[in-house]
Amino acid sequence: MLISPTVNIIFIIVNTICLFIARYTTQNKNNKMLVFDKSNNNINLSSIIASMSLGHILSSATVIGLKSLNLIR
Repeated sequence: MLISPTVNIIFIIVNTICLFIARYTTQNKNNKMLVFDKSNNNINLSSIIASMSLGHILSSATVIGLKSLNLIR
C-alpha cells in the first residue's frame, strides 16, 4: 500500500507545528542545548523526540479523521 502525497504533507505540517510548539513552550532545566541561536528558545534532543512523537500521534489521528470523512484518499 502506497501512501499518498496528501498524507505526507499532513505529516510534515503537523510535525512542524508540534516542533514549533515544543520549541517555545518547553523549559530547559539543564544547559545541554542541541540547537544554538541568539535567542533563549533553544531546544534539546529530548524535546525534539517528544514533539515528533506527539506530532506523529496527532498526524495519524488527523489522517484517520480525514479519511473517514472521505476528504482524502
